[in-house]
Amino acid sequence: NVATTSSNFIGTTDNMPLVFKVNNKFSGIIQNGTPSNTYFGCESGSANINTTGYWNVGIGHSALKSNTTGYVNTAIGLNSLFYNTTGCNNNSFGENALFNNISGNYNTAIGVQALLNNTTGGMCIAIGNSALQNNNSNNNVAIGHQAGASITTGKENCLIGSTAGYMITTGINNVCIVQQSGAWNSSGNSVLGA
Repeated sequence: NVATTSSNFIGTTDNMPLVFKVNNKFSGIIQNGTPSNTYFGCESGSANINTTGYWNVGIGHSALKSNTTGYVNTAIGLNSLFYNTTGCNNNSFGENALFNNISGNYNTAIGVQALLNNTTGGMCIAIGNSALQNNNSNNNVAIGHQAGASITTGKENCLIGSTAGYMITTGINNVCIVQQSGAWNSSGNSVLGA
């Protein structure tokens, strides 16, 4: 016999969420309607259950754990977007990616500890382990292992290559392309390092 979705399924027959628990601990939810969120993993999205955040996806232990009103976030990986509460339109993939983000918006972090310490910075792209890990500013792009890892308040930097722009902390509008380029610059502005 072929199973039919109308009579053989795991789920609900009303508009109530499908909730998952392990050892009576919240471990996932699928919601339909308002809000509409999907979480899988022990404590993933656990703060968002009775709040207004919507269209969020959290997969992995404690992914988006603290989210309350933030919306349209995607967090995949252990502790990904862990402290996010109100931040919106963020995408994080990897262990501790965007871990400390609270209210930063429009960020993309791919890699272990990418944008790790960002709390309020926005519109940043970090691809690579520890890329932009100390960033708390806007409009930075870092691609490569530890690219821009020391940036704190520097903004509008474009860094491509392993450890590119590694020593930049407060510099603005720098372009560093290739491995270790611009590594000596910490606070210079509009520097081209290749």
